[in-house]
Amino acid sequence: MLKRLAKELCVYILAGVVIWFCIITISGGEGVKLGISEAVDRCMNIIIPSLFVFMALSQILVSVGFTTAFQCLFILYRDL
Repeated sequence: MLKRLAKELCVYILAGVVIWFCIITISGGEGVKLGISEAVDRCMNIIIPSLFVFMALSQILVSVGFTTAFQCLFILYRDL
């Protein structure tokens, strides 16, 4: 009986915390929208352009056969 009441109380407390979190998130919606906008902008203008160089370089190395030329070096480390 006491375990059931404790479990039920825990469920109600968790539901209250979730509702409180939703209210706080909705009331601070402008800050969330601004944060998402800044994150997407940073990703599009900084992260993706910097990764493009490495993507192009890896494609060039694979197309000229760099991976097959140095395959023996990588096989040695595979067994470790």
